[in-house]
Amino acid sequence: MLKSTQQNSNLYSGTKGTIVEEGTEAMQPLDSERFRHVIGHFPSGVTVITTAVDGRRLGTTASAVSSLSLDPPMLLACLKRDSTTRAAVVERSRFGVNILSEDQDALAARFATKGEAKFEGVPFRDGPAGMPLLEGALAHLECDVEDEVVGGTHSVFLGRARGAAAVAGRPLAYFRGAFGRLEIDDPARLGDASDGEPLALRSAIDAQLAIEIGSATLAASRIDRADLAALRNLNERLEASGLGRPTTLERWLEEDGRFHERLVALAGNEELVEEHRRLRANAIAALAGGEVPAGTALVRSCCEDHRATLRALESQDPTALASVMRHHLDPLAGGFAGGPPVGTREKSSG
Repeated sequence: MLKSTQQNSNLYSGTKGTIVEEGTEAMQPLDSERFRHVIGHFPSGVTVITTAVDGRRLGTTASAVSSLSLDPPMLLACLKRDSTTRAAVVERSRFGVNILSEDQDALAARFATKGEAKFEGVPFRDGPAGMPLLEGALAHLECDVEDEVVGGTHSVFLGRARGAAAVAGRPLAYFRGAFGRLEIDDPARLGDASDGEPLALRSAIDAQLAIEIGSATLAASRIDRADLAALRNLNERLEASGLGRPTTLERWLEEDGRFHERLVALAGNEELVEEHRRLRANAIAALAGGEVPAGTALVRSCCEDHRATLRALESQDPTALASVMRHHLDPLAGGFAGGPPVGTREKSSG
């Protein structure tokens, strides 16, 4: 359960349609305000990204942070492209991640504002790598920038962790425009999430999505007819295989992955391709045992999502790209909720 620590009176209304009422599932035309409203339904933790350049300390609140890799230890951090902190991170090529504790909502609000005096009166220390680390935070990491991928209005930094530390406590959460606290019914379940467990796998899906959105957005401005034709061919082969006869979920996802890998490769970064391949392999292993009947809703929906991706690439529409990619991974994410994705069935044991 998430308990709000502040009153949230923000109401989002799009210029292309009204907001869907609670409890309904109707889809409406997407604009930036509606997207903001809908994506706000995804709860996240809260961090402050910090860095230091020429004696200046800078920081900004960020909730779009996710683990990326255990070996090497890497994470993703998304910052606005017009942020002064983002410019400083680029210049220093290093940043700190402060994972805030449940009583640090005022600190989160402070660093979410613009200004040069954010550190004034705030207890902090410089970490071993020189990054400002906020006192009282639940955890700290110091990261070197391995790469930067542009996705729409944001930069996605791939950071390699140089060091990390954490203390016992509960995290600050962010949901629908409000900071809040998490209530865990069984505190004994707050163990570390290791490979193969739902929390770690959910992070892997989020990281895979961030890589795909960033790569596709970067490629949209320079994709050529040959690339589009290759992607169409892969999708046609996938559709033909899915409509022909039943197959295992693992094999289906491997075939589907050829399309996604080609999409990521358009960014021209082999490290991103390798990391995306590893993350996807973990997801396939986690969903072992499912079966995809021929011609199911999963097959049709997946291939239609691919066609929508191609249309968004052709029209150079980053908002549409992000939207369709998130929709595309919904069935895959559903496999972590205790059952197979929509449109699949478990193999019988007989």
